[in-house]
Amino acid sequence: MLQTLAVIGREFSLRLVRDLVATSDEELERLLTALQLAEFIYEQPAPDGVEYRFKHALTQEVAYNSVLVERRKALHEQTGEAIERLFADRLDDYVAELAHHYERSANAGKAVEYLGRAARKASEQAAHSEVVGHVRRALELIKQLPDGAQRARHELELQITLSLSLFVAGGIGSPEREKALVRALELCEQFGDSRAMGVLLSLGVLQWSRSEIPLALELFERALTLAQQARDAEVLAAAHAGIGNSLTTLGQFDEARKHFEATIELLGGPWTRKFDQVLVTAQSAPLTMSLALLALGYPLAALRRSKDALEIMRRRSEPFMNAAALGVNLFIHLALRDLRSVSDQVEELAAITAEHDIAFYHAAALFYRAWLTADAGRLDESLVQMKAIIKQFGVMPPADNLIAALGEVCLRNRLPDEGLATIKDALARSDKNPGLQAEFYRLKGELTLLKDPHNEAEVERYLRQAIEIAQRQAARLFELRAITSLARLLAKQGRRDEAREMLAEIYNWFTEGFDTTDLKEAKALLDELATQ
Repeated sequence: MLQTLAVIGREFSLRLVRDLVATSDEELERLLTALQLAEFIYEQPAPDGVEYRFKHALTQEVAYNSVLVERRKALHEQTGEAIERLFADRLDDYVAELAHHYERSANAGKAVEYLGRAARKASEQAAHSEVVGHVRRALELIKQLPDGAQRARHELELQITLSLSLFVAGGIGSPEREKALVRALELCEQFGDSRAMGVLLSLGVLQWSRSEIPLALELFERALTLAQQARDAEVLAAAHAGIGNSLTTLGQFDEARKHFEATIELLGGPWTRKFDQVLVTAQSAPLTMSLALLALGYPLAALRRSKDALEIMRRRSEPFMNAAALGVNLFIHLALRDLRSVSDQVEELAAITAEHDIAFYHAAALFYRAWLTADAGRLDESLVQMKAIIKQFGVMPPADNLIAALGEVCLRNRLPDEGLATIKDALARSDKNPGLQAEFYRLKGELTLLKDPHNEAEVERYLRQAIEIAQRQAARLFELRAITSLARLLAKQGRRDEAREMLAEIYNWFTEGFDTTDLKEAKALLDELATQ
């Protein structure tokens, strides 16, 4: 009896024991009473009747290990069958227990089924690290099943579930995630499954995260074509969003905006999907569009867009999208040098991402916190933290945003060598991902001037290069920043009319955001030049 109970688990109901043990009720009661008197188990109340629990985990472990392996497997399978019989009307409440028992039995088919169901349930609860564990074990066991269509479809479900949870838990571009997606695409193509569109989309996001933008665009375009043929509005919306993200990374901000607008229009219809890669990519469009709007010179529109998206995500209460909305909203405030708004929201982002194991946005929250700490005077500590987080991001395009923010911290705190070292690698790869190239050349110019105030010719060359790139990209905000820096340099050289003329032209282009730091600094310099 003790061995049987040890196989059932640390806790077990009288109802389950009665179903498993072939004996009379009187004999069963006598055995359970004897085990209680010997202090092996104790009785506790439960909603479904009487429940028992091992008094010490070690007792259960010793009893469990004393059962011969084959008998143990048989007992696990019998326990699984008993749970299925007794709780057939609410098996979803017992999928974790069923996965546990069948995984330790000789019934690999049932083990794969319930591990998959347990993974999907954990995914709905945003417990993505738990999902990864379930799926990895199921993929090992699925090798024991006979080859065929049923096994292939089971494996496809598992590979797609695994890729999504790795996406959330921090492995967006990980080799394991790529392997899962490539295998999922093979299986889709093997029996013509329409989910190939979503898998192509996921592979596009993966390649984008590795800064392989041409390859990402190719995958998004393939998904777009298939979605148009299938008239699948949801995948079509996500494909437009993926193309928009890629074009933003390439600095083609106006073209990116058109794709984001197409996504937002398609999002107006009824959506049936649960949380998955298609939904994540499509619903991210209003957030990433706000980054394009910011670069194009519409800071208030960018803030409105990200704020509206944040309010929607908060109402839906999906942790990953809530974190994404908070993360982008915080970055826009950081890019606009708005310390107060960053300070107001950073702890909320840190708490959500820590609770739900959302590694990517948790790292972003720690970066924003360190950025605030640097401004509060704890510079050395903050620089170490920010550089460590940037290293975690690797070659992902969002790393460039963090590098630019760190460059600004170095500039504000008069650390030219530190700042130049910070932007060196990002500037070197900016020909491949030119979305922030203008900002990097501006920072290089300002940091070079800080290091050597007499090196004005080289500084002017960097700043003019930043202006030329920003104008080519229609990135008005970046153009304003670079021209403001150049105007200061020209004024110092006595070329005030030239400085005033070029600064007035870009300043007068703007129609909003006059209370933002960039436009206030430009206006103050214009007034100073006019007075002189």
